[in-house]
Amino acid sequence: MKATTLLAIFGLFGASTTAIPTVNLPRNSNGHPLSWEFFLFQNTNCTGPRDTFSGNGTTACRNDIQHGSALGFIKEDISPGCVIELFRDKNCTQSVRNVTSKTESTCQVLPGSVSSFDVKCAKPRFVVPRG
Repeated sequence: MKATTLLAIFGLFGASTTAIPTVNLPRNSNGHPLSWEFFLFQNTNCTGPRDTFSGNGTTACRNDIQHGSALGFIKEDISPGCVIELFRDKNCTQSVRNVTSKTESTCQVLPGSVSSFDVKCAKPRFVVPRG
């Protein structure tokens, strides 16, 4: 179809456009979007080697923490609707702390050591506006 024909058709039916908002999620080194990222440290000063954990959405219990446990953490980014739960044991049963998008992105000292974590993210809900 020629461009002039398309313009005439749009003129007859009243062409309209709707802007779709974009969500700028943080991205990993491969360019994939992340919904959460945080760092665990072996000390309460959040210095020295760090374990970086990140992902996109819910994850099962993970206990692959360097040296088996951590004493401090820094939240890098967490999407609203996601909660990182830190646990004292390796089976994600003894909760120590929840980390959300409202948690400060500064060094946080944990009450005891952390040996595992899981992440739960709510599924996004899209609302179609009525016109």
